[in-house]
Amino acid sequence: MLEYRLTDIEDPAIQILGQLASYVDVQEDLIHKGHIKNLASLMKSRKRETSSGAILAMLSILPYPFIRFRAIEEGIVETLVNRLKHQKKCLLAAYAFSRILDYENIRKAMFELSAPDYIVGAFKQGSFNGTVENEHGKEVLGRLMRNDDLRAAVLGAHIIAALCTMFKKGEAALNHAAFDFLDIMSNYPDGKELIKESKRSIFHAIVMALDHQKWASQKNAAIALHTLFGIRDSSEKTFVTQEFQSVILEGIPRILKLLVHDRSYRVVGGAAALLALSDHDTVRTCVRQHADFKFARSGYFSKTIKLQYHDSDPREEDVHKMLDKLFAAMEEGPQHRGALKFPEVHPMPARSALVTSLAVLSCVFYIPCGLTAMLAGWAIDETARTRSPT
Repeated sequence: MLEYRLTDIEDPAIQILGQLASYVDVQEDLIHKGHIKNLASLMKSRKRETSSGAILAMLSILPYPFIRFRAIEEGIVETLVNRLKHQKKCLLAAYAFSRILDYENIRKAMFELSAPDYIVGAFKQGSFNGTVENEHGKEVLGRLMRNDDLRAAVLGAHIIAALCTMFKKGEAALNHAAFDFLDIMSNYPDGKELIKESKRSIFHAIVMALDHQKWASQKNAAIALHTLFGIRDSSEKTFVTQEFQSVILEGIPRILKLLVHDRSYRVVGGAAALLALSDHDTVRTCVRQHADFKFARSGYFSKTIKLQYHDSDPREEDVHKMLDKLFAAMEEGPQHRGALKFPEVHPMPARSALVTSLAVLSCVFYIPCGLTAMLAGWAIDETARTRSPT
């Protein structure tokens, strides 16, 4: 029955087993006839349905001390900790721990096996963005963090570095996971201290994502600032947004340094961030009064600023669209705009291998610029001709 009826996580056998285990004689049979050992073994199965069903079945009988003691002896905590190490398996393991964390012997075994470190590792991968047993990962993480000992261990496991790494990558999924974590932590005194301690480091990490040559990373970083400032839901100020508003306002000069850079992709990153924050009156006032913004606006409209475009930098027309929208947004009130929306940004077309080779040769052998330009033009014509349909 254990192997064939407990392999479906929706199977009623799991519920029946949990109800029967309330009887002492059933507990004795489960222990002495080796069923706990067999169930612990099934938890290690490579078949997802089998291992998941076994884990949920084990959860249903762990409230009973004798069974729990034997299950720990059979290594169920180690099995769950090992699952925390794997991205596809860790969320169910975290869910299981969140259900049995209140048992002291379970918790002791978890800490001996460094479970808090692996929970942080799962969090860094964005694994808590998923759902398990009809629960969102944020609920699972929130239930884990209710335990004072585990929360203290997680906060001490280089969590600030983890948060900064996540924001620095400029990935939407990782940003979302970090937002959820900060929201959970804001419910606890030690969590609030963490937010106060880490807010400047997190802001700097987001600015580093703005300085990324990849537009998707820059866009996600700008949205992160938009969210942390509380613009997305200005009707309700949270502890997180209150803490980050002051840091972001202090850091606007650093964002403006991107706007006055001579590389086009950095200009786009700075402009996107300022555009994301432009719905707030204080931000607009602060930006308009800053010398770097005045310099960028004056140089742009007078066409005296020449930007550099290399490799995968954004196209010149896209840079102009972004700056046009930014300068307009800084002059108008938020009532004139809807939801946050950025102009389309695309990288410049990649050069052909022949054009690149000619550019290298011109540097190595000092080919005159006129001849290089003529050869490059010929190469581009040849490339276009070979790509056109016959």
